[in-house]
Amino acid sequence: CLNNSGSCSADLTPQERMRVANELVENNILDIIISGGEPLLIPDIFNLLEKLKSSQAQISLLTNGLLLNNETCKQLSPLVDFLQVSLDSLRPEVQEKLTTVQGSHAAIMRGIECALSHKLPLMIGAVINKLNFNEMGDLAEFCIEKRVVNLSISEMMPIGRARKNFEELSIGDEERIKAFHQ
Repeated sequence: CLNNSGSCSADLTPQERMRVANELVENNILDIIISGGEPLLIPDIFNLLEKLKSSQAQISLLTNGLLLNNETCKQLSPLVDFLQVSLDSLRPEVQEKLTTVQGSHAAIMRGIECALSHKLPLMIGAVINKLNFNEMGDLAEFCIEKRVVNLSISEMMPIGRARKNFEELSIGDEERIKAFHQ
């Protein structure tokens, strides 16, 4: 939601992506975070991750979780140091309203279970908004129960696609206090 992602003519070519990966490795970059849009939609993502893993860098991949399945998690397991999945709500109706994708909650939950079964160091990323601010305690409990490595809670920013719904979904001081005191 941080950008207006989707296919566009400004996407890097496979050769350009590999050139960037080579430059990162050659320059001994120590921390690489791959996000998107959705990085698992990049056709050569596993080749890029293999190249990046040839360095000493810590590699994190941020995904919406919809494309995580047994094969994807098996391929990711040796290639990433952290996998972050976006999960804004444990309630399907809220998650699906935020993603605008019918069935996204169930798919994300399957992806989380798959990642955990492959022993991927899993982080959950949540963005606080008017629909979920009262769920942060439950989300933290879920993460503890599932042995998730980290829960990253951030506030909604008026950029990318979030700009369109910012006024409707952004929280005020009272909601912020309630969210962090659960």
